Amino acid sequence: MNRFFVYGVGLGLLAVLGACGRGPSGPSASGGSVSVVGWPASSGTLRFQSGAVVVAESPVDAGGNLTYSLPVPAPAALSEESLVPDTWRTQGNGCTVKTSFEHSPDTIRHARLDLLPLDGSGSSLGSVILANQEPVLEPGQKYAYLQYFDQDTTMKGTIDCPRTFLGPWQDVTLNLDLEAKQGWNYVLAEYRVIKSKWIVNISSSTTLPEGIRWRFQQP
Repeated sequence: MNRFFVYGVGLGLLAVLGACGRGPSGPSASGGSVSVVGWPASSGTLRFQSGAVVVAESPVDAGGNLTYSLPVPAPAALSEESLVPDTWRTQGNGCTVKTSFEHSPDTIRHARLDLLPLDGSGSSLGSVILANQEPVLEPGQKYAYLQYFDQDTTMKGTIDCPRTFLGPWQDVTLNLDLEAKQGWNYVLAEYRVIKSKWIVNISSSTTLPEGIRWRFQQP
């Protein structure tokens, strides 16, 4: 599968994951006011981009504060993903469904956003990530990603993936309990280690997950 929202785990199964509703804890995924921790410029712009398509842009002040609003993406910003478990193995990930698995529909169209900070002259400053701490992949790390779904989506179950999924050093188990709604969502990946095995719990919300901050990251 194509990459969808988790840089930390690279390519693979996480490309198909959606959102399950939780209580409000921050701004809506579709828009609101946020602050970027560590914003380096006196002023600038945050660009919301899916692939080569610019979805939105918002001005950022010297304190890293911005207000954004995300529209329905243009068709060119959307890519298609299969939710059918058999496709994961045929595309080289080697993942195995370990429990009864529920998914609906079979195929979705989606957009995952990159957050690109620009200075006042429009030059790139690096990137903005959504995380609970500095971007180091370790137990307790949480990443969130802004993602659009073209329809309601369900994925529930447990999946084991081999070492080639996260890297040559560790197997991984993915726990999914997702009920996505059409529109923009924050998709959350939480990393744990149990008995030397990596566990990635996938969930999300239409509002910013608790503890997640928008953080500037240098290139």
